[in-house]
Amino acid sequence: MFKSVRRAVAQGVEKTWNTFASHGEGRGDSQWENETNRYKKEILVASKDLGVGTDPDVMADAIRRIGHLAWAGGPDAAKCAASFLGVLLGYVSDRETSMAVRTQIVRSLSEIYRGHRDHGELFRTMGVVPLLADLLKMYDDSVLLRWCCYTLYTICAGSLMNVALVEAHNLKENLTVLARSSWKGWPKNYAQVMMLMVGYAKEEDFDEKEEGDEKANDYPLALKDILKGKGAAETSVIK
Repeated sequence: MFKSVRRAVAQGVEKTWNTFASHGEGRGDSQWENETNRYKKEILVASKDLGVGTDPDVMADAIRRIGHLAWAGGPDAAKCAASFLGVLLGYVSDRETSMAVRTQIVRSLSEIYRGHRDHGELFRTMGVVPLLADLLKMYDDSVLLRWCCYTLYTICAGSLMNVALVEAHNLKENLTVLARSSWKGWPKNYAQVMMLMVGYAKEEDFDEKEEGDEKANDYPLALKDILKGKGAAETSVIK
């Protein structure tokens, strides 16, 4: 099964690159020279490190850059990044994917989603909410689970349809456990936020004092910092 997943991921990367290449008249890497949107250009450059067999650290860094560029570059950049959504979700589903890569994908999904107002329908079609719900049930890695909560919050904010999707996956027990754990260094306890959003709890069910750090500042990042590799993990207490 895992081999078929990896094969699908490889095919997805190849298909995406062929699509872009068709607009570049087959000129190889030089096809991006005429791209006036630098954010989009850098996303396409980073995407070359999404291929199967890429070193996990290199891939994680590429995914980090794609996410930051999608968020900072506006709708056009976010739409460009979303063209790799199928590839990214394929890696999330692959059991052989490293935890660092899987976590970075979940983190970058929140940035890609926030970058374009029309991504709600795309994320529903691609099954992002069910995938994140499965991660919350399958894994016990604290960093991954917190980013799953945050990304779900990002997807659900302002979307009753997405809230309903989360509710359908019966995550009350999983979110309750996370809500009771430490969220030190985060702006909010996003497990609590999700429980309130879905209707699993009321505000009085939680202590008044939260462990969030209001000074946490993950964004924005200047393009020059993104290209230099200064990730959010280096500029924020959120890990």
